[in-house]
Amino acid sequence: MRKFGIVLAAVAALASGNAMAQTAPKAWTTADPEGQRGQFQFLGQKIGDPIAKAFPDYKTAKDQFGYPICQTTIGLPRFWDCAYQGIRQIVDGIPRLDYGGVEVKFVNMRYVDEKLVGFTMGFDAKVFEPLAAVLHRQFGKPFSTENALWKDRLGLEYNTHYHIWNTPHGEMTLRERWVNSDSGMLKLIEPAAERLFQDLRYRQVVVE
Repeated sequence: MRKFGIVLAAVAALASGNAMAQTAPKAWTTADPEGQRGQFQFLGQKIGDPIAKAFPDYKTAKDQFGYPICQTTIGLPRFWDCAYQGIRQIVDGIPRLDYGGVEVKFVNMRYVDEKLVGFTMGFDAKVFEPLAAVLHRQFGKPFSTENALWKDRLGLEYNTHYHIWNTPHGEMTLRERWVNSDSGMLKLIEPAAERLFQDLRYRQVVVE
């Protein structure tokens, strides 16, 4: 009787595992033919997900230094920017954000009306190549790669690499340099959300 119970438990576990495998969403990757690609997501978050999925206490939560994890832009209460900590690890006693084995500086999730519309991820320019390799494994080969001169505020020019994926939610761009010569960024913001943000900021700064 005990053996029979063990067999039944094993069968149930196998059936449960198969059911989970069948219901797990297929990941989006350019390795699949167009029209057969899965659902695009980043760090387990899908565009359109509610803010409470990743940040259940987004209005009150604070980081280890006492700063709010989620903040709105002054005058634009519909927009929330939240610092994602789900990939935070302690390495040799030092906290770091680890994306696929590559250390990054920050991950920011942007929400409009409490729905995810995009993200940015900052990193040291020196880790561009290993980070690009991680993203290639995850999302497939980019639709385009470019090599162009990037100019800083002092007028100095730097050879800079760009990788671009055309996702279902707009272009996801990986740039070796973005704000300054030492920092790069991965960015995807839905075009409609980006236009809304820029329009509201223009009205706020110029019109008002």
